[in-house]
Amino acid sequence: SLFLQRSRLADYIVDGSFNTGLGEINGAIVSSKLAITLGIRCRFTTPLMLYYPRMRRNPTAASTKASTTASTTAGNMQELLSILKAHPSGTIQLEKSFDNGLVYIGIERARQLLQFKENEVSALYLYGPAGREEEAPSNSLTKRLREALGKEFVVKDRYMQNSTMYKMMRSEKIAVYLILLFVIIIVSFNIFGSISLLIIDKRGDIEILRSMGAREPLIKRVFMLQGFLISTLGTLIGTALGVGLSLLQYHFQIIKLPGNFIIDHYPVEIVPQDLLYIVAGVLAAGYLISRLPLRKEL
Repeated sequence: SLFLQRSRLADYIVDGSFNTGLGEINGAIVSSKLAITLGIRCRFTTPLMLYYPRMRRNPTAASTKASTTASTTAGNMQELLSILKAHPSGTIQLEKSFDNGLVYIGIERARQLLQFKENEVSALYLYGPAGREEEAPSNSLTKRLREALGKEFVVKDRYMQNSTMYKMMRSEKIAVYLILLFVIIIVSFNIFGSISLLIIDKRGDIEILRSMGAREPLIKRVFMLQGFLISTLGTLIGTALGVGLSLLQYHFQIIKLPGNFIIDHYPVEIVPQDLLYIVAGVLAAGYLISRLPLRKEL
């Protein structure tokens, strides 16, 4: 079905198949941890009993029964609860938050259990084109739905629904960038030592350049260019290696994720803007470090 194609839930079946029922037989797909807790296996002859409070029972009759009896018997229990029998047809394993207590059944059986009408649902999930909300704000699906439905409905994409988590991830990303930039600055002091030794080794050549009329700014630019070329070469090599390893992981999923997750490999994404920030930060650090030994040695 279209739902299975979009959600790809069938790819995470660990036992049985994703089958919500054939004909009169109700099928249920049980999350892995719930199946372990209840001792459920696929193709059990004993059905899984699903209970839900009846939402559309007669309140007058219910209050009369409640006043005439103090205990709930098996007879009026069926009047208070909607019951559905379903045979486990598959076990699904996604990740911890989903595996604790989810059961998938067909929408017709779900409406029967919850006493919903044919045109009534509790939630509606839409699968739009891949991409970020901020990449195309004028043509985003969220904005078009908000305009079409009006102010009576609240339309949120996954970034809006989990705004706190994504803000935390952005802050963490900035913190990691600053920490790595600080490490790069410390490592760049190797350039300071290299240029200092180079100036000491080339003192004779420096005097020859001065005797030929070279001024101090020209001599400083020569050694500063030397240090900047070292940092630029290291930046280019490091960027090429980083992008190459990211592309290998993106296409071949070399690094796997341990445990139970929706994806089995470490996800990567190459963002040109972030790559530009990294290159600019490293080059700026290399340029500043290259200027330090010139004041001391020259």
